[in-house]
Amino acid sequence: MTAAWSFLPQAAFDDLVAQILVEPQTARDAPFVRRKDDGSTLLHVVAGWKHSEQIVRDLLEIGVPPDVRDETGWTPLLEAAQEGQFEVCQALLEAGATPDLACGEVTPLHAAVEVGNEEMVRWLLRKPGTWSRRYDGEFFAFLLDKAPGAVTDYLDAFATVLNHSHKGYEAVKYTDLRIIYGEPTVPVSDTALALVAESSAAHMILSHRLMRLILRAKWHSFARAMFRRELAAYTLLVASYFIPTVWGNPT
Repeated sequence: MTAAWSFLPQAAFDDLVAQILVEPQTARDAPFVRRKDDGSTLLHVVAGWKHSEQIVRDLLEIGVPPDVRDETGWTPLLEAAQEGQFEVCQALLEAGATPDLACGEVTPLHAAVEVGNEEMVRWLLRKPGTWSRRYDGEFFAFLLDKAPGAVTDYLDAFATVLNHSHKGYEAVKYTDLRIIYGEPTVPVSDTALALVAESSAAHMILSHRLMRLILRAKWHSFARAMFRRELAAYTLLVASYFIPTVWGNPT
């Protein structure tokens, strides 16, 4: 059972934080304190520090809940993800932190994307439970805008290589293709392909196997549509010539 929290005024809380900076082991002496102004804990503060993994592990070992929230709903994992602290994120996840626990609509993955930390985004995309593993058009556009270098890692989740043959062929399992393709249920301008085409990283992203598959599918669809239109026009042309000629022939 978690011990009762003590609420410290801003100055006293800051003094304690300063002391921990000098003597990290002192965090173990007062683990269950919160800043009175916003409810943040020592775990919130140190989660964003560099080289703070051991302090974080000490606080967790004593019993500070990994998913503890401040008054706004912010968690230590959100702080660590936003600040790019990989080791702290790992320590929190190992201690049972909820990988996709959100503050409002902001999950740890969203927090990393928002600050453009592509390495952290890639890391979180690979971690179990950090996102739904389903394609989300709004998130895809957000990722393209803030962390385009991590887009191919996101697309990898929908194109899983199952095995390789001795001839060099790959068996790939694709998922959510209809949603990613988009049309006709999604306006063309909002499809994944259209969004990528407007990105500064378009060349890199369009070389991904999933985007190449979408490109081929759209090209085949376009070719079929063009063939149907050309056939209809040709048929109309022949009919417009043939019918009056036959009808106008007295024999």
